[in-house]
Amino acid sequence: MRDLPTDRRPPSELLASIRAAHGYVRASDDLRPRVLEAARSICIGRRLAGRMTSLAASLLLATALLNLSMQHFARQNRDLHVEPNQLLEDAQSSAVSGAVDPGFGLVEAFLHLRWRQSEAITGAVSAKNAE
Repeated sequence: MRDLPTDRRPPSELLASIRAAHGYVRASDDLRPRVLEAARSICIGRRLAGRMTSLAASLLLATALLNLSMQHFARQNRDLHVEPNQLLEDAQSSAVSGAVDPGFGLVEAFLHLRWRQSEAITGAVSAKNAE
């Protein structure tokens, strides 16, 4: 263990030195207000950082949940989606196969697409209700 330095002066002389030094160090009149203001600014900074962290975490969670729900919806409704080129090809094939005007072939292709989507949604709802 390390020995503490000792003052070899008698205790009365040491006490006299301490009493004489009482005027050397003094707190300024505005010390307490400055300390309080510094503590307030630190507290405000920490609170702001905490709120920003909470906001970032909330946004991250919302984005992740939205992404998961969109993936689930896309997986569940794959057959509801159709590419525009596929719709045009269906319209052309119906116009070529039958004696149908190409404009009306597009209407038929669109009606057939809506029928398939309706069947898929009705089937999904009835399957979900059966569970």
